[in-house]
Amino acid sequence: MQQTVHLSIEEHNVVITTQCDRYTLPISVGKIFPHDVPNEYEWEQAIMLVEDIISPVQKSIPPQAELIVHDEFLRPLAEQNVLYRDNLEQVFQYTSRYHTMPADLSNSGEAKGHLLFMREWFQHCGFERAKLG
Repeated sequence: MQQTVHLSIEEHNVVITTQCDRYTLPISVGKIFPHDVPNEYEWEQAIMLVEDIISPVQKSIPPQAELIVHDEFLRPLAEQNVLYRDNLEQVFQYTSRYHTMPADLSNSGEAKGHLLFMREWFQHCGFERAKLG
């Protein structure tokens, strides 16, 4: 039976639930960036922050599990309610380079924080896709 991992982005925490464990990551994803147009230094700082938050739990998360993400900010990126790692990476690269989100996404610092967190989660935990819950 395939394992399931739920990732819920809440106002002040990210909650990860597996079949055996529950982890609460102390990060307010929507407040990673203090304003809507982060500069290169702020992107780098945010990446390091998210990596530090993720690293204690990433080895406990099975990458072959089905990942279900609860995050409405990323819904416009989902194809038939599925987020793909490659798509997140493309949007991240575009956004960090041109300081703006694609037209169908909010251009707020809050939305950019959600994008950054999920991009790092996919990269460091080995997920290729996730269903939106």
